[in-house]
Amino acid sequence: MPTISQQVPILDSSGQRANGFVRVSASRPFDTAQGHITTAWAAALVKDGIATMNGAPWYLPPTPEGVFLQLEQELDGEQTIKFRVYVPDQEYITYSELLSNRAGIALGWGYYAWDLSGEADFPPEALIGDLGYDSVSGDLWRNDA
Repeated sequence: MPTISQQVPILDSSGQRANGFVRVSASRPFDTAQGHITTAWAAALVKDGIATMNGAPWYLPPTPEGVFLQLEQELDGEQTIKFRVYVPDQEYITYSELLSNRAGIALGWGYYAWDLSGEADFPPEALIGDLGYDSVSGDLWRNDA
């Protein structure tokens, strides 16, 4: 359950300190010694570039190996961006490091896996080679454009 360290503020596309929300939730239910976890989640308020949970440092929910987090980023009124991230087993991680652990890179694929459920196409920030999947139908696409 890493804490997101705030060594570097979260900036918007114009280079200004971002404001908005960041949310994560487990990609699937899992069992622990204490019981069955149906939804492990965490949400952070981003104010002036710093993400916090009720004024305290933002931390990620514990997830076992093989369970990814769905990350939703809604900053400065822009459209919500969704993708999957792999949570490394370490005490602290920066937000940039979390984003560089998007699921594909963590698995050695070298590209992102985007949740395109209900979407017509990859978002503009998707890279060539990124994967897209529909969590309802199970369809999988590769960004070739």
